[in-house]
Amino acid sequence: GKPNNMTTHSMKVIKKKKMISFQSLMLISILAMTCLLCTTNFTVLREIKQVNSPQGEFKLTRKLGNIDEHHFMSQCPRNITETEIATTLVTQTTVDRLEHLERTCKRWSSSIVAAVYIKNNKEEKEIWTRKVSSFSKECPQLKLIPYISHKDKPGNYPINTLRNIGFDAVETSHVLMIDIDFIPSENLDIETKKAVKRLISKGSGRNSPVLSRDRDQTYSHFHALIVPAYERKFDAEECTDLNQCIAAVKEDEEFMPRTVESLKECVSNNERESVSREDGITPKSKCIVFHSDYYKLGHGFTKSDDWLRDMNKVELRTVRCIQEGYEPYLVIPWCPSKLINHGTHVFKENLKGASNEEKLSKLLSDPWKPMSPYYDERFYGYGKNKVQHIIHLSARGYEYVVMPATGFLTHYPHAISGSRVVFDKKNKKLRQSMSDLMNQFMEELSKKYLKGGIH
Repeated sequence: GKPNNMTTHSMKVIKKKKMISFQSLMLISILAMTCLLCTTNFTVLREIKQVNSPQGEFKLTRKLGNIDEHHFMSQCPRNITETEIATTLVTQTTVDRLEHLERTCKRWSSSIVAAVYIKNNKEEKEIWTRKVSSFSKECPQLKLIPYISHKDKPGNYPINTLRNIGFDAVETSHVLMIDIDFIPSENLDIETKKAVKRLISKGSGRNSPVLSRDRDQTYSHFHALIVPAYERKFDAEECTDLNQCIAAVKEDEEFMPRTVESLKECVSNNERESVSREDGITPKSKCIVFHSDYYKLGHGFTKSDDWLRDMNKVELRTVRCIQEGYEPYLVIPWCPSKLINHGTHVFKENLKGASNEEKLSKLLSDPWKPMSPYYDERFYGYGKNKVQHIIHLSARGYEYVVMPATGFLTHYPHAISGSRVVFDKKNKKLRQSMSDLMNQFMEELSKKYLKGGIH
């Protein structure tokens, strides 16, 4: 979400303002350091219910303070080799937007995981049952994970909890987390695999292979592959509700661009072609960089206009510096290979003097720890929830690299979500609480990473 300034009216608040300035300095330190370092069968997993939390989170809330400890729910296999590169697409959604997955399934043939928020009522459970039956035939690579809600207010949507549930179901070397309203370009899974392989063969800026660093001895310097994001503009009169938007898109397979070439054609459709309406003249529908018409910072550092103009299908371009508010969609390392976990510093230290049988027993009993951090589940509703993960990756020393002009995401046109309406207009308390939480998160991040330096 977009950062917000805070006003002060008392000495108490003025002190808080000084603290916020300090948090800003910590963020600058994190980002400056980054600059310097500059398929599975269809499955419905177990039902997960919300318990005893105003945000609709687990009793065990994964947050920065314990995020490295509670990975025991991860389903990462123990037999991935260095050459087994694959990316799982993960998303979260409410039941009314499940239909978006139909197009995603056609364009992404590798594993897909969707955590589905279901209100605890008969209507939504019936929709869920119908969709499960439909997807079992149409999308065998999809895992659907139901999340039964007992807190149905839009502002309480547990977005980061749902994302982490999706992370737990990943069984591949890499993961791409997107929002349900984004549709991948055709064969994006294949193109990201090619790009990741190039990154691995290239190694990091520190002349070490990306997937073979001793990650428990130092904080590994990984790459995050940026997938450029666009959005399809639409005449508001033709898309007043979700069903109307879906119907309009279904009429034209190319409405959501399938290839980079069709995306370029859609973006170039920005001339003064127009249609007449009672309230005046409006530009014809086109594609633009996601949210570039009102919040350029969100995807500005990707420089998508240059990316599309150059059409370089080989180059991996490094983004050396970013700012808070930048929130691209990323392919990041997830399930570790045998080589990484077998050689970790912690594993070796804990088993000094142990027999081979004891070492094997310990190896098989320990959880297989994901390589990248989870989301902080204290963030919920709309705002700050994705930005905090990007900042966490930066603190861990990740390098951001834009993939070649071979794949992208396009945002589906739809009415404003209930969570965003609450965040924008109706719930100042939610907006303030997320801002305060971000300040707290930044302080925790500083203590965790900057105190001892990022290696």
